[in-house]
Amino acid sequence: MMPWIQVYSNLPGHKKLYALSKALGIKRKYETVGIIVSLWLWAAKNAPDGDITDFPVEALEDAVPGFRGLSKLYTALLDTGWLDQTEDGRIIFHDWEEYAGLLMDALDNQKKKTRERVRKYRAGKSGKRNGNNP
Repeated sequence: MMPWIQVYSNLPGHKKLYALSKALGIKRKYETVGIIVSLWLWAAKNAPDGDITDFPVEALEDAVPGFRGLSKLYTALLDTGWLDQTEDGRIIFHDWEEYAGLLMDALDNQKKKTRERVRKYRAGKSGKRNGNNP
């Protein structure tokens, strides 16, 4: 399954986008939209639950190749509310369930179907070993 996310039409005009653009010194808003969407796509593939706690800041290089100042980006994402730090210290994308909830549901369904296929396959194999089939 190819990971995907929902991107709402209000993203380019969102107040947090303006705040992130200002924090990063980006004048063209579409560049900031690209950064956010790139981060979300990276997370959909690498951290489908939205939790990036165990990833080093340098992992953001995969999400936003060529961006200079990853430490600044990481801090700006936290300061402007694109990333949240939970009470237990985890770092997660803000409202991740809203943007990737359907993806997470689809991944769960896919896992359930795979488990069921494996169970049926193993049950069929064990029936053959027990002499039930010639």
